[in-house]
Amino acid sequence: MKILKPSLLFLLSASLAFTLWSCDDDPAGPDLDDEPDPPSFDQVELELSIFEDSDHFSNSSFSTEDVMPHFETKEEYFTAYEQAAWYAWFAQFYFETMALFPRAYFNQEQWGEPSLDGNTWVWEYAWSYDGESVAFKITAEDTGEAMYWEARYSISTQEENIDNALLISAQDYHDGSGGDWQMYDLMEQDEPVFEFTYELDGDTTTMVDLSFDDEEDGRYLYERDDEISTLTFWDISDGQSVIEWNNETGEGFIESPDYQNGERVCWDENYQNTECS
Repeated sequence: MKILKPSLLFLLSASLAFTLWSCDDDPAGPDLDDEPDPPSFDQVELELSIFEDSDHFSNSSFSTEDVMPHFETKEEYFTAYEQAAWYAWFAQFYFETMALFPRAYFNQEQWGEPSLDGNTWVWEYAWSYDGESVAFKITAEDTGEAMYWEARYSISTQEENIDNALLISAQDYHDGSGGDWQMYDLMEQDEPVFEFTYELDGDTTTMVDLSFDDEEDGRYLYERDDEISTLTFWDISDGQSVIEWNNETGEGFIESPDYQNGERVCWDENYQNTECS
């Protein structure tokens, strides 16, 4: 993978910050009634409420400074429920962080007046700094079952020019059953850096799959079937870990190489370790 030159990295970082900070600006374009709504992914939500009550934790200190040494040594410090909570929080952090990118670049208020190229909606806008510029082109095409979106960029600097490179692609299914999006390498366009796929059943998120092109960064898979939720994640060094819990009763289990030598350990409705049935 090529290293992004500082000027290019600055322009893209600045444009991301610009779109994030400008979300409350009034759009200057025409009536948007006929335009497709950009994918927001705001409806994607993991059910992690059982891990949000501090009364369920027996350890008084959960600061990063205190707990990280125990992760590094794989020393048994947490109950099964507490260890599972840490994994759930890490997964939620990854999911929410990755969702920032499409929310920023698919920010319709920055796009201005659209045009139509056949059946494809097109929006274009640009940002410049000190004689160098970055331009974005957003497109939306109805494929029949979904709206397919792309965000492409062109950069002009004293060192290098990049023309119409793919940054993000996304699909938003018309029936509300889910969608996906991919973010691509800033310099190499063959494969996405990471992919985010989700499925919905009404207002309930039933699946979220976040995978990275770099195997060392692993994969996170969240699944929900009625009251049962499962979170599986893969790490290149430690292998597969699974946590599963009942959203109604609070019971669950963890099975991870980082906890009790990979043996399945269960917790009960009081969030204390118990024998697995």
